[in-house]
Amino acid sequence: MSDESINLVLDHLRALHLSVLALHEDNREMKTRLNEVYSAVVSLRRDQANDAEIVHRMQIIVDQLSERVERIEHRLDLREVYEA
Repeated sequence: MSDESINLVLDHLRALHLSVLALHEDNREMKTRLNEVYSAVVSLRRDQANDAEIVHRMQIIVDQLSERVERIEHRLDLREVYEA
């Protein structure tokens, strides 16, 4: 092989090497972004679980208050007035 053809092969190899390095950098960036998305999804799921817990607690409180109001209405004989 002549020096010219060796240089041509080396130039192509260098270009390929630069392309592979660029792909590695893109891959690294995509992994970083994917990790950020994963963290956001985990955070949303945690928030959703906390919201569900809060709603459940509030429902218990509403149920307890409803029972208390019913007992008060019954004691004061007010149930008939509001049911009509």
